[in-house]
Parts: sequence; structure tokens; C-alpha cells
Amino acid sequence: MPDSPPNLFAPLILPTQTSRPLDVPRCFFQEGPLALEIGFGLGEILLRKAAESPTGNFLGVEVHGERIHKTLKKIARFGIRNVRILQSDIWVALERFLPPRSVDHAYCLFPCPWPKRVHWRHRLFSRDFLRLLNSRLKESAVLRVVTDFADYRDW
Repeated sequence: MPDSPPNLFAPLILPTQTSRPLDVPRCFFQEGPLALEIGFGLGEILLRKAAESPTGNFLGVEVHGERIHKTLKKIARFGIRNVRILQSDIWVALERFLPPRSVDHAYCLFPCPWPKRVHWRHRLFSRDFLRLLNSRLKESAVLRVVTDFADYRDW
């Protein structure tokens, strides 16, 4: 009898169906450093990093269902076991699901810069957001934000 296909939705964490805060070792079935990708798009970097570090735990937080679905298909296709996807707004994820001082590495690649000054209030990275994110990072954690918009970088 052939092996059954992998459950496409196994890596998906739905906010209404999980404990708060997340029990990270239980979610990943292993102890290990936790890396957080904020808004992973189509998951290319998230999956590459997870494949390169099988003893690490990689959590991607995304709100867009289509992006999540495409990433889940890639996870199943490549058999990557150390990735979980939390379908949530990042503010909610940080406030309710990630315990203080639980994240070893966080990264956000090309967040929307909202270039016009009147739109800056929509930017993800603000003093309040950085304060919240910092409370979830371990003492020796690294935050990496990549942008190609010079004004956003300089801020």
C-alpha cells in the first residue's frame, strides 16, 4: 500500500485552534531556536532557511490566504518539517501567541514603505511595533529588516 500524501495543512496554525501563547517545542515537535519571518510572501526565504537549518524552528506569520496556500504546497512538495505558518496579523501574533523572550531571530523582507508622509501611520515598523517585537526577542536575538526605500531605512 503506498504512503498517504502529506497533510497539506499540517504546518498551518489557526489562531482559533491553538493555545495562547504557543507551546513552540510542541508545535514543532522539537526543541531548537525559533526564527520568525514577518510577512513571508510566497515563502521562498522561509523555506530555504528552514531547509538549511533542520534543527531550527521557523515560524512564518502572514495574513493573505493565497500566499499561505502556495507556501503550504511548497512545504509539502519539499518535505520540510520545521516550518509552521500562523495565519494572523503580526501584531496579534506578537501580543497573543509568542511569549516574551521566545524568538531567536526575526526578519522582515521589504515591508511596504508607505512612502508618502501622510501614509507613514500605516507602516509596520513604528516605535510601538518595535517595542512589542523587542519584548518577544531573546536577549541575544537578531532582527533583520531589508528595504530598498532609503527614507524608510534611515528612519
